[in-house]
Amino acid sequence: MKRIYFVVLMLLVCAGGFSQKVKIKKNIISLDGVEVGITERYENKKTKEEGYTYSDLKGENKFTMVRYFFGQDSLYFVVRPNFAKDTAEIKMEYLYFTLNQQNALTDLLVKKYHFFDKNGMNINAINEYLSAGYEQQIPKIQRQKQEQKQAAEKQKQIVGNMNIRVINGTIEMDRVGSAGSFVEAPDPNKAISQNNPVLIKDELGNIIAKVTTGGDAINDFNTTIVTYDNNIFEFRFGKSYDSKNPNPYYQTIAEFLAQKEYLKGQRNSFLPVRRSVLKMNDLRSA
Repeated sequence: MKRIYFVVLMLLVCAGGFSQKVKIKKNIISLDGVEVGITERYENKKTKEEGYTYSDLKGENKFTMVRYFFGQDSLYFVVRPNFAKDTAEIKMEYLYFTLNQQNALTDLLVKKYHFFDKNGMNINAINEYLSAGYEQQIPKIQRQKQEQKQAAEKQKQIVGNMNIRVINGTIEMDRVGSAGSFVEAPDPNKAISQNNPVLIKDELGNIIAKVTTGGDAINDFNTTIVTYDNNIFEFRFGKSYDSKNPNPYYQTIAEFLAQKEYLKGQRNSFLPVRRSVLKMNDLRSA
């Protein structure tokens, strides 16, 4: 076993010895101690674009990396050179969210894409990447985000028309005159938790969802909902939870489930009978 550890350690040491050392000091990019280019922060207040500019040591042959952030797993930069008409995308593949994003991006441009080498800016490597014809993902993601936004707005309108409210543990939906029981935690003297969940039922006693909450801050609850078909949703309830008057918290959950189409507002019952899909014991032990 010791021999294996030694071999792995030697491989790591060797790999580290061959890696290039990229540094940025006072906007100057250095590669293994050799100055190779300049990088500065970029911001366009009119278009609300942000990112970084790169140039050679003379300040010429500049290109801009414009940042597009689409959530935790989607950070892209668009390469916009002033010496070519083409543009291209680069997706951040590592060090996504370091405290110094500029260093992480520059490291990627040098080590993977070879935009800079010890001779300075590598125009050939940049032009080669620009002309490679890689399929652009940003327009697709933007369309998807817009479609999701439109769908969410539509669902909000539907929920608004239903006029959902919770009174004394009962969900009421005016649009169709339908109501359903909202069962509180089995032990009202204990905090809502995985072992003490709130159960939502329809009028026939079928369980629609189990609701638990766990938040470190008093005014910020991380709420988890497990539905009858075992879908899991999470959202933040950004108000103080009042055990004496939990209706606002319950109403937020009811509106959330209505947007997700679990509360459909059917007359006499929110959902078709699904007794065999999820039993109360399953919820409490989940």
